[in-house]
Amino acid sequence: MKIALLTWTYFNYGTQLQAYSMCTYLKNNGQDVDFINYLTRKEDVIRYGKKNLSHQIKRVIKKSKQISLNRRMAKIGDDNIEALKNRQYKFDAFMKNSLPLTKKYTASDLLNISDCYDLYIVGSDQVWSPKYLDGRFFLDFVKNKNKLVAYAPSFGVNSLDPEITERVSKWIQRFEYLSVREIAGKEIILELTGKEVPVVLDPTFLFNKDEWYSNFEASNQQDEKYILCYFLSENSYYWKVVSKIADILGFKVIIVPNTPDDFGCPYEKYIDVAPIDFAKMIYDAAYVITDSFHGTAFAINFGIDFLTLARFSEKSKESENSRVKSILELLNFDDRFIVSDTISCTVEIDKEKWKKCEVLLEKKREESKQYLDNILKG
Repeated sequence: MKIALLTWTYFNYGTQLQAYSMCTYLKNNGQDVDFINYLTRKEDVIRYGKKNLSHQIKRVIKKSKQISLNRRMAKIGDDNIEALKNRQYKFDAFMKNSLPLTKKYTASDLLNISDCYDLYIVGSDQVWSPKYLDGRFFLDFVKNKNKLVAYAPSFGVNSLDPEITERVSKWIQRFEYLSVREIAGKEIILELTGKEVPVVLDPTFLFNKDEWYSNFEASNQQDEKYILCYFLSENSYYWKVVSKIADILGFKVIIVPNTPDDFGCPYEKYIDVAPIDFAKMIYDAAYVITDSFHGTAFAINFGIDFLTLARFSEKSKESENSRVKSILELLNFDDRFIVSDTISCTVEIDKEKWKKCEVLLEKKREESKQYLDNILKG
């Protein structure tokens, strides 16, 4: 079967690894997969294009308006900016070597491939986020709705604004095969369409710990246990939590930095890390502290003790916390979600709790595979 896969591909570890996971799973099941290299708005080309990496760095820095752009650039430092460029080159190489990329398509170009595949799959990641609403990620360019598959797309929010619900509902109604990644997404679709849809796992979970390990290249192992920190946002309480956990466990701290605050912290930094090496760093860690969905997902999949820190205020209408809270609730790890520097749970996870998680995760993994396999069998 010839399959077109459409999802995000930008400068983010989780985004790249979920795309890689989905392609790999389909190819391992004998499918002929094309990864559609879709260029979205001009803004996104600037934001994520290799030639414009400095724009991407500056956009991250501008998220904090209290300190001038120049001062925050200085906080990163020229050497680190070069290392970030090397990270980008490794991302580009990973995409080129690990994904069956098509030529680049604009939104209008996609109309030319509206009937070229047996199936069109969209997902995973926040491709249905109202912040980046794009009909192409609802496969609106495909003529035959019987070919439409949604695997684990995320809205990233708990609800949609009324002004977009009619449009989103119309797009969703066309799908022959429909699933979502989060409980909140299931509730949104039920409200919009009256349809009960399954909640399936992110594609990175389609492979277990041992299967991921087989993808890792041999590399130097850390001589001592370490806490891996990976943050997508800046929050004042993050580093208080890190300091507390480091003091309790007595482990060194390693950061894969993303924000200027990360570069300003007095911990060891690994900057030019390739996507697959990022997954291995989590695999090798003794502990993970993150605000990232995929940072959390890999820690759980690899059985690494972790804490997930809230990126957004629980009161914020724009909160995307539901993404991580959904997988935590599914696997009975609600207590690992931390909203302040007060740590209410045990630092380490009880072995019995991990055993229960492994059973739940394996059951959900098989259900998710079955959902895909049934579609592929036709």
